[in-house]
Amino acid sequence: MFDHARKPFNEMPAMSYRCTARSLNSMLQAYIESKWFDEVKHLFRDLLVKLSLKPDLVSYNTIISTYCRMGSIDGALSMIDEISENGLEPNCVTVISLLNTYYKSGCFGEAMVYNDKLTDAIQLLSDMEKDNVIDTYCYNAIISAFRKKGDAEETKRWYRKLVERDCSPDWMTMSTLISFFRKQGDLE
Repeated sequence: MFDHARKPFNEMPAMSYRCTARSLNSMLQAYIESKWFDEVKHLFRDLLVKLSLKPDLVSYNTIISTYCRMGSIDGALSMIDEISENGLEPNCVTVISLLNTYYKSGCFGEAMVYNDKLTDAIQLLSDMEKDNVIDTYCYNAIISAFRKKGDAEETKRWYRKLVERDCSPDWMTMSTLISFFRKQGDLE
């Protein structure tokens, strides 16, 4: 089945179509939607070599997301090294994918350091704030993470940051806050 799905992609060079990171990303996404997670990793490596493709940040984020969905934090972290080696910078999607995986596994402390492979995740998000590339989705992930940790002060602090940056709280923001503070007995 995998060979059949990959056949048109493999034939692109013979038909004088130039394979790009975008076409790679489309193929990776198709595999992910089919839940062929193990195959995604192999496809990524095979096609990079076979077609001399240079992956972009979307490619790496797709692979990181795949590792995270499989629960392989080490696999995801190995991709962070490759991102840096290829002159790219992790973005909000990269950070949030990793943070969500750490939070789901209950390893909040490790998420904040990324095993010394990245700067502190919170510092990275602060840098993203300075560059105006952080959005409500990113704030929601951090707010949710501190909620899961049970840290009311940090939850409030990141909510205030969201509001100060003129990001609009959405239903997820409000649901997270109301649920958390109701359980804490703090309805202010």
